[in-house]
Amino acid sequence: MLVEISFPHDSAVSLGAHRKRMCNPPDPAPTGGVERPKSAAGIALPHPDAPGPAGGEPRRAADGCGEQDVPDGEQARQADGPAARRSGSALVWAGAYTMPPMPFYHRPPADRGPLRPRSPMAPGQAAATPTPAELAEATGVGYAVVDLETTGLSPTTDSILEVALVLTDAAGRVERSWSTLIDPGVGVDVGPTHIHGLVAEELIGAPGFDEVADLLVADLAGRAVVAHNARFDVGFLTQALGTRGLLDRGARVPRVCTMEWARHFMTTPSRRLTTCCEVAGVEIGRHHNALDDALAAAGLLRHYLAVGAQRGEEPVAWARSLVEARRFTGWHWDEAKARNGIERLTARTTPGAERARPGPASTEPRRT
Repeated sequence: MLVEISFPHDSAVSLGAHRKRMCNPPDPAPTGGVERPKSAAGIALPHPDAPGPAGGEPRRAADGCGEQDVPDGEQARQADGPAARRSGSALVWAGAYTMPPMPFYHRPPADRGPLRPRSPMAPGQAAATPTPAELAEATGVGYAVVDLETTGLSPTTDSILEVALVLTDAAGRVERSWSTLIDPGVGVDVGPTHIHGLVAEELIGAPGFDEVADLLVADLAGRAVVAHNARFDVGFLTQALGTRGLLDRGARVPRVCTMEWARHFMTTPSRRLTTCCEVAGVEIGRHHNALDDALAAAGLLRHYLAVGAQRGEEPVAWARSLVEARRFTGWHWDEAKARNGIERLTARTTPGAERARPGPASTEPRRT
């Protein structure tokens, strides 16, 4: 007997030559009879030496376990006619095959409460609260909110295409900002244009990273570096500035990650920048336009500071980073080159190309 089981047309279930092994203890054989194993559903299976469906090879059994071969789709269609040709259908020999589990799908319980605020700090870091003397030392330390657009995800093999910096005071109020496109050099692929919206022609005439690196370091010095997914942005900065001698090798840049701190200050279903801004009521312009993203991260920083003040959190949750920023001496820059860098800044003149979605076969990198 044949049982037809229908799957969705886009199901990833493959029916080519499945092998299913069922190891169920056989029932006691009736008097004068032969033991017949049962499937997991309790269905008595055919005798191990019985011929297979449609004259196929006999089923094989070993140690009380039935092991069957299910004919592939083409064999089944030839054996069973038009009924087997419907798209998205699978033919299974009743009693000889257990249907594979459907693709995993998780539906959260309807009564699950909202995500609880939490700190990104490990329990062992809680003891690192600054002393009153350290807090006094860190008073007035401002922030440098940075965002980068790059050709990919690897700091060692990919290049920076755009830099944006928003400088704020200790309360998160914006003092000044700048952004610039970066020419990665001849022959460098700009990478996923559908994400950052940049094309190679737009980078012609923009400064190389060397021309603005000293300006960048001069503005980062003395401040805590802020980014949404700081591991990404600070990782690229560490690589790019370290190889140019503008950052001490092995130095850890003091940072505040607005993505890591998101669920400490608000309940959000996702830590993506756009989602966090929506929950916090922070305006965001064109996502993956470096300056718009940096301004949005600065808005999240102000929101976190305001929520912390309302809760009575004193000092701020990342006070240790402010102390480290005040003491950090790993930056090195040339003042003359920094002044010249101001003249070379080339801001993006378009909001970014409308990002055509990649085709199904695309494997372009994506970040939040």
